[in-house]
Amino acid sequence: MGKSTHPEGTQEFPDLDALIGGYFHQDFDIYGGSLADVLSAFRKDTANDPGSAERVRADIARFLASCRDDAQLDVEFERMFLPQVTPGGWDEGVTNWRQWLTRIAELMKV
Repeated sequence: MGKSTHPEGTQEFPDLDALIGGYFHQDFDIYGGSLADVLSAFRKDTANDPGSAERVRADIARFLASCRDDAQLDVEFERMFLPQVTPGGWDEGVTNWRQWLTRIAELMKV
């Protein structure tokens, strides 16, 4: 899977962290210009681990549930995952991290 932004065993949401660290970094565009393109690369790279997409979706659900509102979610997302992308830069109609993560979870169902 992707590269975590934290030492092994220290991240509460390890599969989401690995997805973000490994695929949503400063060179994300090597996978394509859309969330679907990046997630397609993730699915291809994790084809031998059929539970990986479901674990990411579970991490997303737990992370979203752990934040009382979008303001807290934005702060916690930045603190925990150190993203090198922005939620609004994907031409997906999203403007915050909650929408971005929800869109990723939807695309991971496919």
